[in-house]
Order: sequence, then C-alpha cells, then structure tokens
Amino acid sequence: MRAGYLTPIGAAGRPYPLRRVRLAGHSAQNYTSEQIVVMYRRAVLSDDLAGLARADARDASLSHRATIVLMTSSLAEWEASIDALWERSDALGREEGVALMRTLAENCPAGDGRAAFELAGMYDSLGFEAEAGAEYERALSLGLDEARHAQLAVQYGSTLRNLGRLEEAIAVLEEAPLHESTGSAPRVVLALALHSAGRKDEALRVALEAQIDSLPRYQRSMRNYAAALTSPAGGI
Repeated sequence: MRAGYLTPIGAAGRPYPLRRVRLAGHSAQNYTSEQIVVMYRRAVLSDDLAGLARADARDASLSHRATIVLMTSSLAEWEASIDALWERSDALGREEGVALMRTLAENCPAGDGRAAFELAGMYDSLGFEAEAGAEYERALSLGLDEARHAQLAVQYGSTLRNLGRLEEAIAVLEEAPLHESTGSAPRVVLALALHSAGRKDEALRVALEAQIDSLPRYQRSMRNYAAALTSPAGGI
C-alpha cells in the first residue's frame, strides 16, 4: 500500500482505489467529490481507467489540487480503507496523513463517532495534540462501540497528559472501560499520568498492578508489595 492509494474491496470483488485524481483534461478541483465518484464508477464499469491518473503524491493540498476519492458503498469498505491507511501511515507526512484521514472521515457512512475517533487518532499519532483532543471529545459526544470507546479512553487520556491536563487525564484513565483490545494499556498510561502529576508511589503501584496477572507466579507477593507503596506506613 505504498503507491499513494488504498484498495478496499468493492461489492463486485474488485479493488476500489482511494486516490487523489485528475480526470483526463480537467483539474480535479472543478468537480465535487460526488461527481468524481460517479465518473470513477463509470470508468470502473467500462474498464476504461485511462482517464484516471494519480496526482503528485508529494502534494498533500487537497483543497487546491486533487481530491481523495473514497469508494465506500458500505460501512465494511470504509472500515477496510481506514485499516489500509493506518497500515501505511508511517510513510506519510504529517499534513498528508491528516488530509487523507479527514477525507475518509467526511465520507464515513455511519452516524456515530467512529469517523471523529479515527481522525483524532491520526492527529494524535502525528503530534497534533490539541486537534486530537477536540476530535476525541466529538467522538465521545456522538457515541462509539465498546472497542473504540475503550481505545479512546487510552488515547484521549494520553493526549490530555501530553497537553498538561493531568487531573483530567487521570480521571479519564481511572474510568477507562476494560476491553480485550486495550488489555492493560489503560493502567499503564494511568501510571504515566500519575507520575507526571508527581504522584510517584501511586504511579509505581498502578504500573506494577497492571502486570501482575501476567506473572506465572509470585502474584500474591507482588500485590502486597504494590499495595505497600501507598499504605499509610509507606515503603515496601
């Protein structure tokens, strides 16, 4: 997935590229996204793709150059496009990664918060912390499935920590729902937030407790040692 486009599978079983395009003889900015999708689908049906060419992959300015076309006749295809974009996200520049994900988010066929969540994650991974925080909050207001809700708690809590909003981060992470998709991550990030807030004994206790269940033995001893870190007597 390194050629500047994504390939979710369409209903007919053929890949639908997600790409910034120019239609033969025309600048892509002369068309709405909906018009480009219609023309693209006609080209796919006729197997005449000669009129489609990728715009310069180095140019991430979607508003003035080319348009990302997302072929999403179903939510499953949209999810596949999201997965494919994340798979190649390390190879993208900051602005390009955000622009690609923003277009995917704008074309999401679902009405819940998953599009905002994915956009927040891209902002987050590329270092746009303030923008990520705003999108996480929007995703929460729109509602999420259990897995994404659990992942959001970890990611949003980490973002709040990075923004210096430590008490908010701690509150979010302490209430993070348990889910197999996040494992002990909420407790690990909580430990980091507590440490940043100067609550170092609590941070160490939480970090230790997050790992105890994975130990093949010594679990009872480790729990006692961890609990002693924040006991009135203090120490181990």
